[in-house]
Amino acid sequence: MQYRIKGGRTDNQSGPKTPGEIEIWANDRHVVTVRGNLGYALGATLPERMTQYFKHGIYRDMVPNVGTLVMHFDEYRQGATREDVRPACQRVAELPSLPAFETRPFLASSTSLLKTVQPLTVTSTASETPESPRNFVEDPLRVVTWNVFKGTDSDVARRKGALIAAGKTIKPDVLVLEEVTSLSAAKDIGRFMGMGDADIVISDWSDDDAEWFEALEVAVISNLPIVSVTEFETTSLNGRVPQSHSGHHAIPSAEDLLTVPLAVNKNITNLGFRGVLRVELPGELVVYGVHLKSGTPEACRLAEEDRPSDDIFAQLVAAGRISNAEQRENVISATVHLANQDIAAGKSALILGDFNIPLNEPSRTGSDLELSGEECVALTSCEPKAFPDTCPASEGYDETHWILQSGFIEGTKYKALTDGLGRTYIKTVFADSPIDNIYIAGPLADHAATAQLVPDPEFSERGRHFGSDHVPVLTTISLHEK
Repeated sequence: MQYRIKGGRTDNQSGPKTPGEIEIWANDRHVVTVRGNLGYALGATLPERMTQYFKHGIYRDMVPNVGTLVMHFDEYRQGATREDVRPACQRVAELPSLPAFETRPFLASSTSLLKTVQPLTVTSTASETPESPRNFVEDPLRVVTWNVFKGTDSDVARRKGALIAAGKTIKPDVLVLEEVTSLSAAKDIGRFMGMGDADIVISDWSDDDAEWFEALEVAVISNLPIVSVTEFETTSLNGRVPQSHSGHHAIPSAEDLLTVPLAVNKNITNLGFRGVLRVELPGELVVYGVHLKSGTPEACRLAEEDRPSDDIFAQLVAAGRISNAEQRENVISATVHLANQDIAAGKSALILGDFNIPLNEPSRTGSDLELSGEECVALTSCEPKAFPDTCPASEGYDETHWILQSGFIEGTKYKALTDGLGRTYIKTVFADSPIDNIYIAGPLADHAATAQLVPDPEFSERGRHFGSDHVPVLTTISLHEK
């Protein structure tokens, strides 16, 4: 086994706020990369030497009661200073099978960096995962986002025929789903759509068992092996990591908190409860699945008899639309902040899902965060239809798409692969512009095709697209340069 360990935390009170990273090789084959908070957080007062330590081993509370557990290593170094452990670090750095890295990340008071002559007695099947025979240059990766609509176990079972037809029509390699309520439903969708051997992960940020709440989860079904998955919560950690399924290997799972850049909104704590699912795939590709806040203000959920006077109600509706836009802007800003770190590491990032805001619609989409509530809010009734432009001289109130495309967050611009695409939501409450979108940045951006709709050939008879009120959206990506 070979390990590359870089400590780091995004919640340090002082010092750098960058995520840590662990890479693992088994028998000279890369097994997994895990990024996130590693080690203890640095407090407000720095120690004399800004040192973070890392312990390698099995945590006592996580060991099953099966008796003595033995692991064998051929080299182990431990010491109180960098000089004590540096020789081992340097020797491993010189191994030809290990990609180049800096020795700087290994600032440790207790460090192990190991290479065994024989494999560990406790092995993972991850290294046995069969490699795909597909040539993803000549036959590019097919990535799809789709809000499946009411993805409960019973509804998925009822729609079996439509989902089989969807699989034959779409032929996805990576499927990002919104409104899936359980891992079992996601597994059935994958099986019906011809992805029965795929890796599957699904978020678990819902704190309520209500069906509508659970429908806010995001799932990813991938024919490529999933390297790792992290569930990013909006307000607090709930102690639950994403659920996963694989017939080939254990999928490393974690949870973390979203961090909103301070420059985005006056109220950066307004994130709601819809988080983000980060899924790392082979080929240096990272997928961020989102299902952003809907546009319906809470006031519109009040019964007619409970509503205040028309003037006050109109103000509540307008304020609700601004608040919902802030949630979308904050969550997407935090997502871009995360994805930028992947891009800085040489990876490509896809941000895709149901944005619940059209890519381009006058009176809604804007490009000036400074106004913050002074924009056009013509939608003071619960009827969400805003087009054509009802505020020709004013700014739209939602900058979600502008944040992605402008480089506002740390200078990185994301390409909208759905630019020019038509309506993805079958109801005509939005302009003829997609609310289901795909963005990309990084080395693979020039190798991703413009997105396309994959409608149900029998839509005129069914009235829905494979049982959903959203049209699946597809892009293809060549994982290697031609």
